[in-house]
Amino acid sequence: MEAKKTSKNRYNYRKPIHNLKVVDLSIFAKYPSFAKTAEILDISVNGMLLQISRKHLSKKLKNTFSLSDLEGRYLSLKIETMNLDLDALVVRTKSIDKDTFEIAIDYSEGAPEYWRECLFDMLPDDEEG
Repeated sequence: MEAKKTSKNRYNYRKPIHNLKVVDLSIFAKYPSFAKTAEILDISVNGMLLQISRKHLSKKLKNTFSLSDLEGRYLSLKIETMNLDLDALVVRTKSIDKDTFEIAIDYSEGAPEYWRECLFDMLPDDEEG
């Protein structure tokens, strides 16, 4: 695990995750049916980094939304293998190429620290795969 400096000048350990999907992504009030699925790239006790393919976006959004519209909004998603619904704040977005983008989310505001630590420990990293 590596420590990465976050925007709040604190270090968080990020655990790379392999082949774990989330489903039913929605952005409250703006895009109620945002994307069918996304992949978790890494996780920390405060949030996670998601990768979304444009092909998984809702048909209405494929050519009309802007990544900058997502920042500062709340995202709802489900980790299907755990039957876990999660709400988080979109803190950063990044276009990887014309068909792929990343969304960094922070769920520290709505979840107690012990719960976030348990989630971090329960998700398998790349070596545990």
